[in-house]
Amino acid sequence: MQQKRNSEEIEKRRGRLDGLPVIRHLTAGIDLGSEEHWVCAPAPDGNGREIAAFGATTPELIRMAEWLKQRRIESVAMESTGVYWIAPHEILEAQGLEVLLVDTRQLARVPGRDKKTDPTDCEWTWK
Repeated sequence: MQQKRNSEEIEKRRGRLDGLPVIRHLTAGIDLGSEEHWVCAPAPDGNGREIAAFGATTPELIRMAEWLKQRRIESVAMESTGVYWIAPHEILEAQGLEVLLVDTRQLARVPGRDKKTDPTDCEWTWK
C-alpha cells in the first residue's frame, strides 16, 4: 500500500516543475549573451535537468543544436537583450526546432525568481 502511494506521488510530481505546472515537455530554455549562451534542458534519463554553456560562434551554435537534439528537444525559449538572438534563432530553426523569443522585461517580473545569473536565467526560461 505504501509503495502504491509513493508511486502515485511521483506521478503527480512529474506533471509539475518546482511548483509550476508542466505545459510542454521536451523543451529547453536559453539565456543568450554576446560571448556565451547558457542552456537548460531535461536530462536525457528524464530525471532532473542539465545546464550547459556554449560559445556564440557558428560552430558552437551548431554544437548547441546537436546537444538539444540529443535530448529530443522539440522547442526552445530564448531570453535575450539586444540582437544576440538572431544567429541562434536561425541555426536552431534550421535544425528543425521550434524557437520562441521571450521578453526579458516580463520574465524578470516572475514572482519567486532567484538572484539573476546566466545559469538561473536559462532555468527560469525553461520553466
